[in-house]
Amino acid sequence: MNVVLAWARLDMRRRWRAFVVLVVLVAFSGTVILATLVGARRTDTVLRRLLAGGTSADVMVLPNMPGFDWTKVRTLPSVKALGLFSLTEGPNPTLVSVRHPQRALSADNNMTFAPADAVEYRDVDRPKLVSGRYPDPTRADEALASVGFRKRYGDLVRFTFPSAAQVKASSVIQESSDERNEGRVVDVHIVGEAVGSFGPTGGEALQVLPTYAFYKDVSLTTYPYHFENARIILKGGIANIAAFRTELGAVTGNHNIDVVDWRAQVRPTAHATTFTATGWLLFAIAALVASIVLIGQALVRFCAGATDDMRTLGSLGLDPRQARRATMALPLVAALIGVVLAVGGAIAVSGRFPTGVGAQFEPSPGIQVDVALLSAGAGVLVVLAALGTRIAAGRATRNVDLSRDRRSMVASAATRAGLGPTAVLGTRFALEPGRGRSRVPVRPALVGAVAGVLGVVGALTFRTGLDAAADNPLRFGQTMDYGSFVAANGAPTPDQVKGIDAAGHDPAVAFLDDLRVDVFPINARPVSTFSLLPVGPGAVRTVSLHGRAPTASDEVALGPTTAKDLHVHVGDVVTVGTRPMHVSGITFVPEDSHNGYADGAWLTGEGFSLVQPDLDKDKFHEVRLALKPGTDVHAALARLTNDLGEVDRAADFSPIEEQQNLKSVRVQPLLLGGFLLLLALGAVGHALAASVRRRRHDVAVLRALGMTRWQSRLTVAVQATVLAAVGLAFGIPLGIAAGRSSWRALADATPIIYVPPLAAVAVLLSVPVAVAVANALAALPARRAARLEVGRILRAE
Repeated sequence: MNVVLAWARLDMRRRWRAFVVLVVLVAFSGTVILATLVGARRTDTVLRRLLAGGTSADVMVLPNMPGFDWTKVRTLPSVKALGLFSLTEGPNPTLVSVRHPQRALSADNNMTFAPADAVEYRDVDRPKLVSGRYPDPTRADEALASVGFRKRYGDLVRFTFPSAAQVKASSVIQESSDERNEGRVVDVHIVGEAVGSFGPTGGEALQVLPTYAFYKDVSLTTYPYHFENARIILKGGIANIAAFRTELGAVTGNHNIDVVDWRAQVRPTAHATTFTATGWLLFAIAALVASIVLIGQALVRFCAGATDDMRTLGSLGLDPRQARRATMALPLVAALIGVVLAVGGAIAVSGRFPTGVGAQFEPSPGIQVDVALLSAGAGVLVVLAALGTRIAAGRATRNVDLSRDRRSMVASAATRAGLGPTAVLGTRFALEPGRGRSRVPVRPALVGAVAGVLGVVGALTFRTGLDAAADNPLRFGQTMDYGSFVAANGAPTPDQVKGIDAAGHDPAVAFLDDLRVDVFPINARPVSTFSLLPVGPGAVRTVSLHGRAPTASDEVALGPTTAKDLHVHVGDVVTVGTRPMHVSGITFVPEDSHNGYADGAWLTGEGFSLVQPDLDKDKFHEVRLALKPGTDVHAALARLTNDLGEVDRAADFSPIEEQQNLKSVRVQPLLLGGFLLLLALGAVGHALAASVRRRRHDVAVLRALGMTRWQSRLTVAVQATVLAAVGLAFGIPLGIAAGRSSWRALADATPIIYVPPLAAVAVLLSVPVAVAVANALAALPARRAARLEVGRILRAE
């Protein structure tokens, strides 16, 4: 031990700069790894932590019926708490900021989900306060807002409502008008900012959440299209949903009321946070692998610096075990100090997480000390550092007694092929480590070059798939461009029927679906179900993952999530209402107000009528359509609006949340690729510099035998080109495979249609770019090789 300590003190005096560099390298890499691990966990758990307050609803009950009697529902045995929220359609109030009147605001969402009793947003789905205070529920002039609202719009807003005459004159589905509202003016003070699973969620959709007193005061119940739905906390939680559905059907006499698992409603957001968290986890894994290579290379280099001294001490009696311990003492201490600093660094940057969608639900996260994860992560880093130091020291001390010169088959083939001396020598420098004091760690450079190309190609391949899906609704099965709401809880009027028929036969319309929407029990699970009822010559286009859309009255196609929840597959028989039907396919459905694009079912028009023959009992009646390519959209929409009334883009009519979620994580693949690119630059740059420095004697001998300065430069350039070629040869196919595999896994999990992505431009450019970058890294080492002082080096050696 005295020998080890004495050597460590002596070595520290000579190589303290290298010691500091090693500490910084370990600290930086460890901070990246631990911070992204903690951030991934914090992002993944943000929704669970938000819903853990005890007021989160278990189900939403959506009868969508004006005048629905909730009295009996409140007293059901399985109901713990019930809160009502309003749904109102009609001429919207205008909403302006009193402090900043020039900044436009929308009142739509604030009126749509206003609390309709004193329970909602207090005992059920209570938002999480971020700043300020909760409003007094008895005051109509106080409200909550989403985080960031007061900074942009101030703390005082003004609602101006339409007059009674304007409300009466409006159509049922009218949401906006060019008329100036002439009714009541209500000023509301924003007393706090909050986030919640429902209501203010931050982000771009800055909202105001009024009180129940406001709801009563402005009399939204006078609107022509108004009803109240409920969110309910169940005794026994989500495990009691089936019992509640039975009780609800018994007490109301209607077994088709839509009962939505509220936790399932936040599933798209949960997918988004999980995807973001998974991205950070993959980033941490990539950083760990990169760090093993980079730091392993640094450890090998640090330990190799003691080889000559160990050889001398070995001749004086130092045994191999003592030599190994002495060699690994200083780098191990540096690694341990670096890990300690990494823990501190990870804590310092923890406030940057969660990211992506999760940041909307925890906008002021603050510093977090995740003791369990940091301890486990630091422990793994310490073990890896110790193992890496042991291996590096073992390799270095083995060179005291024996150092074999491993030959490369490629370099030998270059020799046999009669290539020039610069080509042969450059290839050997790139692929052969050498021996003794000329030994250079070439494997980390090769692995780094492969990892760099793999990372860039893989990340861009993945990003290509992500971009193509995020910008293409067809990947989510959404084939219809436009939609129009026709009726709720009733059949279309004769004039509406004529308008639908005229729209279906419009020359610009590729196909039109006269869409009946209702909630049918499928194997006793309520499912939003749609009719395939084409109007006009065009067949309704659907997109299936497996099988096909239904074509007969005894067939049903299920959304992927519905099929998964029901544990059924194509060819199985399910009960729709009371009728047995064959599952013809796993098919995406239209995303609507009460279902996602993967959760629902298709029936033929005839099959829908067999289950629900009465049009007046349909939950909704809609029209969805697609236009032909090359259509004059403006003219076509003018005609369709005349036929159908208001026509909206499908993306506005039913936005696909998963599509937006994918767009929010586009940067992560680039971060992964960038990190691995840094690995490649560091590994290749180090190998080139170390090669010229440690093999200067070999180069000097060749210079003495007639090698010119230009040939010396060319040798290093060949070495760099060979490293780049190895990286390209293995990195491109592995990168494409890794990118496609990762994208397929995400596509299957989302779910969306998988199309193999190919970043063709990236693949084509990777070859000249990799060679150019490698030769740029070789410029300085090549210059040093050309300027070696041959006489001095040979005399010293």
